[in-house]
Amino acid sequence: MLTEVNRIIDEMDIEHRSHRLLEELDRHTREQRERRPRLTRLADRLGTPTRLRRGREDAARRSS
Repeated sequence: MLTEVNRIIDEMDIEHRSHRLLEELDRHTREQRERRPRLTRLADRLGTPTRLRRGREDAARRSS
């Protein structure tokens, strides 16, 4: 029972939650790119604003 309580407390930790949410966002983005390669190519051609691109790169680095 103590192990379960420790796990719940750990999951409630803000840093842990942030990391888990970033991983989920990265996974979702990767799946979207795999499902819609034509849309991905179009978006790449049109260009993603630097601010958004930088955020994704930072998140990818943190999850590595």
